[in-house]
Amino acid sequence: MRRRISCSQTWVCKMSVSWTDWKTDDKDGEFAGPAKQDIRRTYSFPNIDSAGGIATLTIVCVLEMTMLPDGENVSLDRKLRFYLRPFRLQHEANFIMGFMTRAESHGGEFDVLAAPSGDEDGMAIIAKYGGRNDVSACIATLRAGRDLVFSLQDEQESLVNFLLPNDDTFQRLYDETIQTLQQRAVLNQILMVWNGPSKRHRRCLSW
Repeated sequence: MRRRISCSQTWVCKMSVSWTDWKTDDKDGEFAGPAKQDIRRTYSFPNIDSAGGIATLTIVCVLEMTMLPDGENVSLDRKLRFYLRPFRLQHEANFIMGFMTRAESHGGEFDVLAAPSGDEDGMAIIAKYGGRNDVSACIATLRAGRDLVFSLQDEQESLVNFLLPNDDTFQRLYDETIQTLQQRAVLNQILMVWNGPSKRHRRCLSW
């Protein structure tokens, strides 16, 4: 059973919303894998209901970059996840997610699949989208640097409607992260070659 976050609380949330800075989190592992980093921010909405509860929405943009076999070009994989709490789900469910700038110049409505998050009870995660270009459209909306509207509805009613303050920080971190990942992807490729099957042969030559 979902716990409904009443849309009648929208403007109350707008007046009292707080948020963390956009920050990057390095996810690089072994050199053999892709260069990986994410950018995230959490919005908090106190007094979301009569009991004085707090709702949170965390946005996580994951960027992965891998050097292609030609050794010259790279591929970029982008993922976008929304973590919403409290939003209790027993199983995966389809919703319509609105994610757009307040002036509606960027973004739109997207078919999404929300699922229970195994990390925390009462939290839902949105990471699956109905359209192949939906993630790109949502990231472009974030990069616009304007205040955002996030909404969620099922076939019957509106469940969530938040106004999210935004600025150009995400755009700056996004560009910086892309440059960093390009450099790491090249370095990872060099390390893979150096530590590859020919490593033993190079050692013999060095003797």
